[in-house]
Amino acid sequence: MASQSSAPNAASPSPETLTWVFENEPPFDPSDTPRKLLDSNDPPSDIHFPSLRDFLSRAMPRRARLDSKISVLKAALDKAVAERDWLDPEIRKHEGAVSSLRRIPTEILSSIFAFVGTGNLLDSEMAGPWSVSAVCSRWRAIALSTPSMWAEIDLDFDDGPDFNETDFEGRRQRLETHLERSGQMPLVIRFQALYEYMKGRDSNCDDPEEAALGILQTHCRRWETLEIVGPASFLYGLDTHGNLPLLRSLDVYITADDDFVGNAFKVCPNLRVATVNSGEYGDGSSFPLPYDQLLRYKTSLDVSDLPSLRLASHLVDCALHIHQYDEPLSPDTPRIQLPNLLRLSFSFAERVPVLDFFETPALLELYHCGKQPTALPSLQSMLKRLPKLQKLIVVETLSVDDVTELLRAAPTITEFGAFALIESAQQFLAALSSDSEATSSFPSLTCVSLGLEAPPDLDSQRNPPLLDQNSFMRMLESQLHVGRGWRKVNLYCMGLSTSRSMLDRKETLRAQGMNIALFSTFYSFCRAMIPDRYLDLCGDSWA
Repeated sequence: MASQSSAPNAASPSPETLTWVFENEPPFDPSDTPRKLLDSNDPPSDIHFPSLRDFLSRAMPRRARLDSKISVLKAALDKAVAERDWLDPEIRKHEGAVSSLRRIPTEILSSIFAFVGTGNLLDSEMAGPWSVSAVCSRWRAIALSTPSMWAEIDLDFDDGPDFNETDFEGRRQRLETHLERSGQMPLVIRFQALYEYMKGRDSNCDDPEEAALGILQTHCRRWETLEIVGPASFLYGLDTHGNLPLLRSLDVYITADDDFVGNAFKVCPNLRVATVNSGEYGDGSSFPLPYDQLLRYKTSLDVSDLPSLRLASHLVDCALHIHQYDEPLSPDTPRIQLPNLLRLSFSFAERVPVLDFFETPALLELYHCGKQPTALPSLQSMLKRLPKLQKLIVVETLSVDDVTELLRAAPTITEFGAFALIESAQQFLAALSSDSEATSSFPSLTCVSLGLEAPPDLDSQRNPPLLDQNSFMRMLESQLHVGRGWRKVNLYCMGLSTSRSMLDRKETLRAQGMNIALFSTFYSFCRAMIPDRYLDLCGDSWA
């Protein structure tokens, strides 16, 4: 028979005792002795002694009775507290027994546990599935019988605790156990090495990092997604050439300069998504990949390396940060044919007219993400070669004439976003709100995003620029009045303080089918226009 937990047993006060305890005491008359004497150290006079003795004769027996009552009450209270403390865990256990969570079928619990995040295995012994397996024997059994729970591995040496090779031994065993419990499931791996400046100028990597990567490499045939940050020596030392049959997504950032990174990822029959040294300062041009298989590619490269993109003819999504360290491309350079490309994001470190070399007839979305001025004639020329373009975002301060020319070059655009100086906002709004030839040239627009910026010489923190809210709302109202199809408007203006009238008119427009979103920060505004995966191409502006 299972043992039963018993409640604490202690004698309870008798009814007679309780009656006496709660019996009301008669009122107690205060002392007649002057307060001044009682609150001092002065000797009492003879006339005060009768009053003092009278008080003591009444107060001391009363205190004794109260002490007796308190003793009884304290004993009863201690008994009640002990029983309450015993009941607390018993109630929790019984509540757990009738909980619907306990009746969830094992198959459903297993599916729920599959969404548990991994956490940094170097930083916590209770990361991800390890925490689930420590709850109870049933959950542990489910975790151990569900290999998919162990198929994600996050090793971040840069964010984890400081330790040496000896300290790593326990973590090594945990990593090996984690991999063993993943069975034969495809693996998702995130590996972050300690940055070079944290180790010393001449150091490539520490033994714990090499050891961890070596353990992961023994399971390379199960790698499906890999994110790795570290020195080139990591990649050069990988013995995975031809042993990555499942790898579909690769994200690599090399933290130390090196002209050769090896051929670890040159043969990956299922690789479709690759990100290599993306961002403002990266260089992924010399990284060997099966480019002809890629559907999505993101990198940073020199203008002279652009022709290498010809190998990636199946791309549907491409993001490029383009800098110019070498000689520019000659005008007779053959164009880069990307017939399947649907989305292109680019940023320039210099004013480089590279868009002349792209042929992307199926392109639907085009993003210029850098804050460096682009060559507008090159962009206009490209727009005229994009018969299906629907979305154009230019993270650059444009004039009204610039915007008009861009929209005329691509009349199929339905979504447009750009920046303008606050001082030219009235001209900009007037052009869009009138029935001019300019506005009738782009009737397909349904979504407009406008960021209004202060002039460079204006202290926008102390003297924020002001928006003529009446003109702005009049422009939006005119779009509905003349029957244009604007359905979404995003506006960013530093220091914007909306008036009651503007909010009321905004709600009226919303009821008529036009949604207006107002943004107070530059970053949130740009996130409304640009997919998150492109934002790091914008450099320091996005910090």
